[in-house]
Order: sequence, then C-alpha cells, then structure tokens
Amino acid sequence: MKLFWALLLISSVSRTNARCLESIHLEHGSMEIVNGSIVFHCDQGYFLQGSKVFTCDRGIPRGKKPFCAKSGCREYEQIENGFVLSSPMKAKITCLDGYGLVGNRIAYCDGKKWSTQLGTCGLRSQTWNDSCDFESEDMCGWTVEQSFWGTWKRVSAVADFHSESTGPQMDHTFQSHSDGHYVRMETESDAFGSYHFLSPFYPKELSFSTACFQFHYFMFGSGVGSLLVSIKPGSVTMESMFNTNNVIKFEKTGSQGARWLEHTIAIDEMDEDFQVVFTATDARSQYGDIAIDDVKLMNIAECPDSVLTIATESPEEPARESDIREDSLGYQMTDCTGRCGQVAVSGRYLNEGCGCQESCLVNGNCCLNYIMTCQTDLFIAPYNESAFWRLWNLWSSDSKVAVAPK
Repeated sequence: MKLFWALLLISSVSRTNARCLESIHLEHGSMEIVNGSIVFHCDQGYFLQGSKVFTCDRGIPRGKKPFCAKSGCREYEQIENGFVLSSPMKAKITCLDGYGLVGNRIAYCDGKKWSTQLGTCGLRSQTWNDSCDFESEDMCGWTVEQSFWGTWKRVSAVADFHSESTGPQMDHTFQSHSDGHYVRMETESDAFGSYHFLSPFYPKELSFSTACFQFHYFMFGSGVGSLLVSIKPGSVTMESMFNTNNVIKFEKTGSQGARWLEHTIAIDEMDEDFQVVFTATDARSQYGDIAIDDVKLMNIAECPDSVLTIATESPEEPARESDIREDSLGYQMTDCTGRCGQVAVSGRYLNEGCGCQESCLVNGNCCLNYIMTCQTDLFIAPYNESAFWRLWNLWSSDSKVAVAPK
C-alpha cells in the first residue's frame, strides 16, 4: 500500500511540474509558454495546420510539429501507384493497395514553396532487404518490440519535433532539415530496461562467405543509456538472447556527441537464419536520444579490409559534459541525476528549471524524476512512512490539505 502512495506522489509531481523547452521555432509564427504548455500562433494571413497546444508532459515535446500555411504554391502533380489529395495549403499522398509510402506523406505550403518534397508509392517488398534508409513507411521489414515505457519510432526530419539538446536534427541519409527519416528510441522518464529494434530474418547462407553489418548511430544528451547491437539466431527468443554466448557485437554507453557515427560489425558463420537486434538500455531520463539510420548487410567484397569489428568512423573519445554544448543547461537542469538537494534554476532554453530539493514540492517545480532519484527510501524496505507523509503534505500545501497516517 505504501508503494501505491509513493507511485501516486510520483505521478502527481510528474503531471504538474513538467516544463517545455523554449527553443522551438515556428516558421511564419510564434510560440508562448502558458501554464507549462506550448501554445503556437501564426502570423496574419497564415493558418495553423496541426495542434495548437502541446502539454509537454514529459518535458520535451514529441510528435508532429504544427505548420503555418498559406495558399500560393503550385499544385502537386499526380503520382504513379497512388494519388495526391491537394488543397491550397496542404498536399497528402495515398498509395494504392499493395504499394507503400517511400518518403514524406504530407507537405504544407507557406505561400511560395512546399515544406518538403512529397514521397512516392513503391511496391511493398515481400522479402527482406539487405539495406534500409528508413524512408519507406514499412521500415524495410524492421520491427519494434513494443513497450509500455518507450519504443523505437520512425521520425521525420521535417515533420517531427526535435530537441537541440538531445536527438539529431537531420537524418544521416540526406543531412537536410527538409527531407529524410531515421529511427529514434523515445523513452519515458526513468525508463530502465531494454528496448529492441529487430531486422527481418536474414538467410544463414549470407554468413557462409564472411558477411558484415554496417550502421549509423547517434547518441546525445545527459540521459543517454546504452546501445547494444546483437546477432540473434532465429531459434533464440528475445528473453534468452543475452544468455547466449557471443551474441553482443557492439556496445556504447553515454553521450557520444551531437553527430552521426558509423560502425561495422562482423557476422560469424551461422547455423540458422538470423536477425540483427538494436537494443537501447537503461536510459536515465527522456533528456537523451539514441537514433539509427542507414543500415546495410554486406558481403565480403563490400566489407572493410581492416578488422571488421573495429569501428570505421568512431569518436576519438567519449564526449565530456563540458564539450557537449555551452547551453547544455537546457537539459542538465531538467533532470535530478547528480543534482539531489539543488533548487530550481533558469536556463536559456527553459521556461523554468526544475528543482531537486523538498522545496520544489511547495513551489510546484520538481523535476520529473525527483521522487525516484532523490527519495529512494520510499521504495526500499523498510519503507520510511514518515518521510512519505512529510513529502505528501509539502506537495499538497498549496491546497491547505494535510494528511497524516492513521
């Protein structure tokens, strides 16, 4: 029962004290913070497309960005294997049965030009692909193991929100703000555990004459956990994968800087069909992203001549906190990791920093992970009941409602 009340306190603090970053630019519009939420407004003559209000209940906005649109663009031409639904301010692709979207589904007009180039409709593949840039909506047969706390998602460089303090602003393929997609691991606060992104099954014959697997990864932010890449035999379950010898081929932990990196791993000769598995583990908070792009299974002719298990483009050394960004306060001060006992501060990209000291319960500005990080005695038996009720009364003091244990 005590654990229930502790979880209730965590939930209450998280819902009421999330803060949005202020570094969001809206072309032909503006934004303001109202009661912790972002409210978007368009300039005169422009019309908002998408949601007007974002609550940022996890501190950083996620999902599709709004656009300020205006008529005036040249109408999109129709495409093969699908059709374009067009209005003066918006164009959208719909593919015929048996065909899937490759590229961008929606584009908005700003009065002169479209926000992005619309994609195409390609024949859905019935077999595995040896490479993927994640431009196709079906992700070339790659699949996500769903989780309550977080999941891997296909993200658009132009249509989705991106944080300057965490994830990539552009994909690796196009290196453009107006085109491209990649896959990003999105965690909730204190999302401890493992989250898997799986390739289609590759035939075992591909490993007989030496094969390798190349990928590009991005790990940046104060809350980045670990990235593992494994080769899983088809008969091995996800639950038992890490108990199998020589499965893990690559492992990185912590922020590696705000850049895409390349790595190539060797694939041993396999006795059965196999999968490549990306695993994100133990992210300390939502203030850190892991992203993947441009993956490719290669034969011996394409593999690097050097030792295959050595990175083909690795960082000289892990990025230090002081090297990441001068304005790193934008995410360091929205996380209680290493900050227990500190009060809230204001940062360049924060409407209001969050606190990691008991006074934050009174002021209503606790970090999302304050209870879990700084009040661990609420969860470790024997439970500190008096500590819980002291914190509860501090949090509820604004309503003048005090509660005592019976």
